[in-house]
Amino acid sequence: MELKQRIINNARTLFLKRGIKGVTMDNLARHLGISKKTLYQHFDNKEHLIGILLQSHLNEETRIIRDILVKSTDAIDEFLKIGTYVLNILRELPSEILFDLQKYYSAAYGKWNEVHKSFVYETVRANLERGKTQGLYRSNLNTDVLARIYVESTTMIVNDEVFPPAKYRPSDLFEHFLRYHLNGIVSQSGYAHLQKHFYEHFNEAA
Repeated sequence: MELKQRIINNARTLFLKRGIKGVTMDNLARHLGISKKTLYQHFDNKEHLIGILLQSHLNEETRIIRDILVKSTDAIDEFLKIGTYVLNILRELPSEILFDLQKYYSAAYGKWNEVHKSFVYETVRANLERGKTQGLYRSNLNTDVLARIYVESTTMIVNDEVFPPAKYRPSDLFEHFLRYHLNGIVSQSGYAHLQKHFYEHFNEAA
């Protein structure tokens, strides 16, 4: 494996295990058995490394979600499969990582977040249009407005002033929001479909 990719993979593992603040470039170099000089030949500093990790995650997320779009049977199935994917990530991710990224590495996080928000907006808007066409979502939905509300609402989930990490887990918040969003947009005929899909995905009703 190329050294740069090995550094990225090991950094991801260490950050998930010890947290963003708990891993220094010294720690990473020792863990890899390389010198700091070698490490800095590939990455300018820790924030540069974090930026690369965030971009890598975005690339993987984009690939997985596009695969879901192709394989999903309808708009509700698509949305729940994407939601399940996001939930699994949030459940494995220590809560403090998201908050530490915003607090200590705001430049890297902010750059990534703008691209990510744009991708989420386009994905949600397309899903809303698909659901309206299929008769599963209410026909009078303003897809632009709702997609923007969705994006800003998910951003609020990782706002530590609104939801302190000591009290709220992002995965729990996202699951509540997922239910709130879907129950608010389904049509009368789509409601039974939603119940069926919720049982399939979560073994319970919406």
